[in-house]
Amino acid sequence: MAKLSDEVKYLKGVGPARAEVLAKRGIISVEDLIGYLPFRYEDRSHFSQIDDVVPGNIYTLRVEVIEGQAIRYSRSTRAVYHLIVQDGSLRRLHCRFFHGGYMEGRYKPGQQLVLHGKVDFDPQRPRGWK
Repeated sequence: MAKLSDEVKYLKGVGPARAEVLAKRGIISVEDLIGYLPFRYEDRSHFSQIDDVVPGNIYTLRVEVIEGQAIRYSRSTRAVYHLIVQDGSLRRLHCRFFHGGYMEGRYKPGQQLVLHGKVDFDPQRPRGWK
């Protein structure tokens, strides 16, 4: 059984080439390997309120579905799914999922969701959020 202080090159399945690649990333010991966070690590454990969102940033929100509908446009065979949600602040957020035709009928009013993504400004919406 490996100890935290053991070097990764002694782990089963890690050869000299892989150990060299890991060393370039600062991973020498088993403890380093356990504590390593990938390049695109996203912490989704902290939830924000809709009131706190700012366009251009990425958020994780715990929300309730108000309504949802897939809209198909005449020039395209693909659908855009529009979802309206709200959180404890009772502020609503309009979400769009491109190529979201498969989402039709999956979300019911009152259903709880966790959403993660980038919030952008939509000049075509009266309140501006999308």
